[in-house]
Amino acid sequence: MLFNGKYQSCRDTASELKVNHKTTFRWRHKVLNGLNIALEEDFKGIIEMDDLHFSFSEKGRKGLSSPSKRGKEKGKKKPGDGELSVKVMATMDRVHSIKLDVSRIGRLKANDIKRTCMDKNIDLSSNILTSDKHPSIISFAKGIGIKHETFYAKNHCRAKVYHVNTINEKANRINNLINIRLKGVSTKYLQNYMNWFRMLELIKFTPMNYFNWSFTNSNAWFKWQEREIIYKDFLTDYSNIKYSNNVKFG
Repeated sequence: MLFNGKYQSCRDTASELKVNHKTTFRWRHKVLNGLNIALEEDFKGIIEMDDLHFSFSEKGRKGLSSPSKRGKEKGKKKPGDGELSVKVMATMDRVHSIKLDVSRIGRLKANDIKRTCMDKNIDLSSNILTSDKHPSIISFAKGIGIKHETFYAKNHCRAKVYHVNTINEKANRINNLINIRLKGVSTKYLQNYMNWFRMLELIKFTPMNYFNWSFTNSNAWFKWQEREIIYKDFLTDYSNIKYSNNVKFG
């Protein structure tokens, strides 16, 4: 049901299976944790890079009066610069390779891109990176030594070939999944949902037994058991949000 392309909510899935929605939630994330594996992507030609923005959310967390924090944000100078803006780095070529990495909450830095997006299958000699003139992406590209073609965001492209239209098309569908179909998801589980979308895109082009991959990934159970610790460490290291509202680990 996770891979039938319908993106059903946990409650809809539970209703169809006639089980409690908490059961479907637990199983969903056990399976999705197993998809967080290092797929051997082979980026070809022009690689597009852009950051996607999501509102910080603690949906489903008990004891909170406002799990989704919106409105005026401290330190917000430009759209997406606020301290509650969750950044997902999207890296895609124009064939079918795709990476979606939750990188930081707040203003993106070049080191965040290098930490989450650097892939051994990016050929620095033949691939060309294209993006708008985001200073952190420019700094990242210069640091790894890849040819980088930029354009002004207001112009959307340059020379008709340097653009991020591939990312924009998928970003619209990701936004529909996260904010409309699922009515927002907890930041704690956002990477799982990125893995879900990514896998559904990949299996369009390459037949693969994603179910076996999930259940043979030795890290899947550990990541499920340690999800709260992983979330706490992420907030501590890559945001200005103070971790609070302790819950039982595991």
